[in-house]
Amino acid sequence: MPLRLSTLALLVSVLIGVLPPLALFALQYRYQSGEIAAAAHINARLATEMINRNPELWQFEQLRLEDLLGNRPAGAHRVNEIREIVALSGTMIARSADAAPAPLMVASAPLFDAGRPVGALRIARSLRPLLVDSLFAALAAAALAALLYFKIMTAPLRALRRAFDDLDDERERALITLRSIGDAVVTTDTQRRVQYLNPIAELLTGWTNENARGKPIEAVLRIVQEGSRQPTINPVVECLLNNAIVEMDRQSVLIRHTDQCEFHIENSAAPIRRATGEVLGAVLVFHDVSERKQAQNQLHHIAHHDALTGLPNRTLFRQKLEAELYGARAQRTKLAVLFLDLDRFKRINDTLGHHIGDRLLVMVGNRLRKAVRASDTIARMGGDEFTAILGAIGAPDDAYRIADTILAAIARPFTIGGHEICVTTSVGIAFYPDDGAGIDVLLQHADVAMYQAKDSGRNGYRRYAAGDDDAILERLQFENALRNALGRGEFFLEYQPKLDLATRRVTGMEALLRWQHDTRGVVAPDNFIPLLEESGQIVEVGEWVLRTALAQALQWAEHGFAISIAVNFSPRQFESPDIAAQVATILSGTALPAALLEIEVTESLLMQNDGHEATLRHLKSAGIGIALDDFGTGYSSLSYLRSFPVDVLKIDKSFVDELACDARSLRIARTIVDLGHALEMRVVAEGVETAEQCGLLAEIGCDVIQGYWLSRPMRGETTLAWLHARQRAALQCDAPASV
Repeated sequence: MPLRLSTLALLVSVLIGVLPPLALFALQYRYQSGEIAAAAHINARLATEMINRNPELWQFEQLRLEDLLGNRPAGAHRVNEIREIVALSGTMIARSADAAPAPLMVASAPLFDAGRPVGALRIARSLRPLLVDSLFAALAAAALAALLYFKIMTAPLRALRRAFDDLDDERERALITLRSIGDAVVTTDTQRRVQYLNPIAELLTGWTNENARGKPIEAVLRIVQEGSRQPTINPVVECLLNNAIVEMDRQSVLIRHTDQCEFHIENSAAPIRRATGEVLGAVLVFHDVSERKQAQNQLHHIAHHDALTGLPNRTLFRQKLEAELYGARAQRTKLAVLFLDLDRFKRINDTLGHHIGDRLLVMVGNRLRKAVRASDTIARMGGDEFTAILGAIGAPDDAYRIADTILAAIARPFTIGGHEICVTTSVGIAFYPDDGAGIDVLLQHADVAMYQAKDSGRNGYRRYAAGDDDAILERLQFENALRNALGRGEFFLEYQPKLDLATRRVTGMEALLRWQHDTRGVVAPDNFIPLLEESGQIVEVGEWVLRTALAQALQWAEHGFAISIAVNFSPRQFESPDIAAQVATILSGTALPAALLEIEVTESLLMQNDGHEATLRHLKSAGIGIALDDFGTGYSSLSYLRSFPVDVLKIDKSFVDELACDARSLRIARTIVDLGHALEMRVVAEGVETAEQCGLLAEIGCDVIQGYWLSRPMRGETTLAWLHARQRAALQCDAPASV
């Protein structure tokens, strides 16, 4: 290839250097030859004409002939040439005055005299200007030929230079790209020695490009498995061994060289190949996914843990129980599942508010964690229900000891927001494999045992027994019947009169909800009203109670007994933001005066105060009376009594029962009466059963009484007859009550 190129360059250079000057010389020579030949011919004709005019004497006309030879056409360029006329004998007849240095080109034309040749006219022009021009042309052509020769000979070098420049540009672009991308890039040779790290790789590994170059990839990239913390095989090693792209383990953790900081990384390694397929090394591309990993872990934690207590939730509990059961089957060991439910937790929510209840649940969760072994699992299933997995139980007594520890831990008082709260828990226990082999069966049996513990008096534990299912089935049937009781018309109201101790007149009645079960008969209120409140059914039932009681009060008024009707309201009913408007709508539909309606609320409603004060004031402004029921059994304070629009305080039956035999109960009752009067409230005593209790209450200034001494609760159809009888008999306070 080089020989051919030099020959071509020489041939082209010779052609360029020789042909143009020669061509120029030949063309100019031919042109000038023709020019002097034409000039010789023209001048010969002129001279011939002169000879013909003077044939014999023309040889003696030297001056005229010289003048003829010196004439040039107007504007003609004067060149170095000699013109002369000679006779046939060679004698010079005339000659121009010009000089023409050699070498010369010559042209001649014959002269005639009457057709007879007599001489010739010759023109000799110097070739020196033509040679000089040709020389300059040759020099220019030679320079051009040399330049062209150089260009041709250096073309491969220029192409190579351009190729190198292109490679440099490509390399620079590649480096800029590698520096600019957000992923870390590491390249190695076939021996796994690092060749390049981009800035992101420098940041994540802690190595600079210069310090890392030539070091083994394992030394620069220290990668461990997230769970085991064991070193993982570097993907570059697998990539070069298998000559294929290798994905990085998604659980890979990169430990930075400088400060041991850890990064979760992902991506892959690929071989670097020539166009021929030859492997030159490997490139590892990875990026930091720590934030994404953290977000995934947070989402996983949220999905598998209770938001309030941080304990495992139902989903994670089932996963852990499944894993424990798998291990227990493989190792032929026992495990225990505990189901815990706080006793009377709803009362705490109702009296102190849900914010206190939530804080109590958190503290209960913390105590449960400490009460079990580190290998055990505590979970919150929802509400006030918790579960526990006790693995590797050698004997039932091991689980019972842990259950005793849990009971003791929960029984210790909790101090929250200035309140000392005492709470207990009931625990149900089911063992694998004795009480079940599956997750759902064990949970169900532990739940059944927990209800048996509650039925046995609470604050204790109970192991599942085969007969417990029947009791739970009966409970479920009871709850299902309660859900359908309103639709079936099984609820009814009874009314208990209230007597004014000063006037000895019946001033009102309290509506009491009753349930006529199809097989159990009349169910005690304490057995079904809490269930109505827990399920939320109390809202619908409470509306029915209000409508029914108002209709009964209207009937009394129509028969001449304008007495008030007291209706108990649950805190759940006050959760509706428009409860006051609902009451007003129902009241307006009966045409009963608002002053004859009295709404009884509990102290828990006052303690929650989630907008309830405004609702009560709205009801009060409509003319409806507000009574505080069971006063003295809750946590209300004087500030609440003073701020809420309460008209009536009702002394709880527990204080009335001991009036005759317990001086402290009498003092408490007197204090409540004095407090109520100081706050301009009327005071009603509940549960009065004897004339002695009535007399003592009259002595301490109690305003109104109600109880069996006056009358047992009675159905609506009986009340009118009773009122008429009372009116006729004018029953005195010290006389026995007639029904």
